[in-house]
Amino acid sequence: MNLSVGIRDVVQKEFPGLKVEALSTGKYKNDPSLNEDGWVVTENTFSVIDGSAPRTDLKFKGKSSAQFATDVVKNVLQATLPSLNGKELVNAITIALNNEIDRAGFRDIIQKTPEASPAALFIVARIVEDGLIITALGDVSGRINGKIIHEESFKTEELMIAKRIAVMKKAKKQNPSISN
Repeated sequence: MNLSVGIRDVVQKEFPGLKVEALSTGKYKNDPSLNEDGWVVTENTFSVIDGSAPRTDLKFKGKSSAQFATDVVKNVLQATLPSLNGKELVNAITIALNNEIDRAGFRDIIQKTPEASPAALFIVARIVEDGLIITALGDVSGRINGKIIHEESFKTEELMIAKRIAVMKKAKKQNPSISN
């Protein structure tokens, strides 16, 4: 089986009968330390994590809220059994995130400023006995053996893309010298 997950610095790991590739590039290509995405690859857990862009400048233990949330998701996926999936896995991640927020001393700030809440979306594939269980939260895509197993997009994202295309077409019509 070959599991590919999409995010730019390629990392490959091989296990018996299994090759995993993770690819990650953040928004700030010239400064990888600002990448808010992550992945987990073990013998039975494969995940891509998309840290949600911070909406405030608040730092959590020196990290953006997205980096903080990504690290919590990674830690939970590495510390739990592969049989923990679905709602139970999402609940375990939520509990861990809340515990880390409390440990960092940010509960009061987040209650007063909800937009400061750390968040991350993810897809995780876990081998359980001779099966593969997928848990996905959000619009992170995943592929197994080159075939998409999960691809979700948000309606608001689709609407924004349509609006951008319309604006670009209008600008091109008004000024044909604009490059494509």
